[in-house]
Amino acid sequence: MRLRASESALDQLKRKSSVLASRLCLVENLRKRSSVADTEVQVHQNSSQGHTSALISERDGQRQETKSRVETDSSNIHQNMSAFHARLLHLEGKMMTGEQHLHNIRVKSGQLSNMEAQLGNACNNTAALEGNVKMAEAHVEKLKVLSSALEVRLNVSERLLEELKTECTALDRRLNVSDKFQEQLKTESRAQTTRVSNVESRLTNSIHNTAAVEVRLNISEKILEELKTECTAWTTHLSNVEFQLTHNIDNTEVLLRRLNMNGQKINNLKETTKDLMSRLHVLEQHGTQTSGETKVAFAAALTDSGSVGPFDQETTLIFSKVFTNIGRAYDETSGVFTAPVDAIYVFSFTAADFLKGYMGVTLYRNQQPIVSSLDLNDHGGYASATNGALIPLEAGDRVRLSLPASYRLYDDTRSFSVFSGFLLFQVEADQ
Repeated sequence: MRLRASESALDQLKRKSSVLASRLCLVENLRKRSSVADTEVQVHQNSSQGHTSALISERDGQRQETKSRVETDSSNIHQNMSAFHARLLHLEGKMMTGEQHLHNIRVKSGQLSNMEAQLGNACNNTAALEGNVKMAEAHVEKLKVLSSALEVRLNVSERLLEELKTECTALDRRLNVSDKFQEQLKTESRAQTTRVSNVESRLTNSIHNTAAVEVRLNISEKILEELKTECTAWTTHLSNVEFQLTHNIDNTEVLLRRLNMNGQKINNLKETTKDLMSRLHVLEQHGTQTSGETKVAFAAALTDSGSVGPFDQETTLIFSKVFTNIGRAYDETSGVFTAPVDAIYVFSFTAADFLKGYMGVTLYRNQQPIVSSLDLNDHGGYASATNGALIPLEAGDRVRLSLPASYRLYDDTRSFSVFSGFLLFQVEADQ
């Protein structure tokens, strides 16, 4: 109750001090206005005096000018009398205007004298107000003494409140330990409530805060249980992922071994291709030496554009990158080799892919399948299959490579998938 009374008294002191401050501001404004009016009067007087002196000087100058003209131009007096009379009339009009302006200035000076009288009264009122202000300041000093005493008492009460707040925060921290400590904290909070209830009503809010903390603690315990459950599930999932990762690492090692084996196969194929090319070169040289024999040999790669297939039905492959086509028996637009003469021909091919799935090709003579090379790339990565055949052909027989339905091949600038053939020797028609 004493604290509230002190707070109300302090508010009253603040209001009184604000009223006194406003009154002081009014007095200062009156002083400023009186000083501004004085300056305006002085300025106006100075301007009127300056204007009068200017008129007088102008009149004197004009009189002197007329005298000089009368003395110098005596022979032309009669001729210029009318102009001189008009100028005198003009000067008299100016003098009348100046006198009227002087009359106005005298009227304004009378008004200024009235304003000075009013300012004297205002100064008297200001002196009275200053006396009142001094009395108010003395009263304010007394009130300041009282307010300082009240501030001391308020500081004591605020210290008590800070101590109570620190005790409440300690209670909040101890609530987070366990359920057992929660009961103890509740007992202590009740005891603190009974001790502090006579000091201030703010501790009731701390009790409500304690209840809110209990609710939050229960919610956090439930969330903790849910997180434990999720953590257990994630632990199980992590163990499964680790097992799968270990399995994938083993599979990767197997794939690397198979990739190394495929690399060796590719190297072997390259050596075989070099051997075949050398043999083809020898045969070409032999063919150039033998005048009556037909020379036929070709070699081509599939494409530079990547994957070919899979298709819904079996499709003839067009090996469009032609390396050699002696005799022009291979058509790079249709992918078909046409035998020019009856002879024994040698054909070889390599099919490659690098994605999981079925890969391979079938060699056809006309509509008859001769030999196939099929494989399942179940590990991903580069894989290849190679085959060849020695086939007797009659003139006009057609040989091609066909991609089975749902199979796929791959080729790029490195020429993984190739098709080649050459004429080994001619045979007679009856053979």
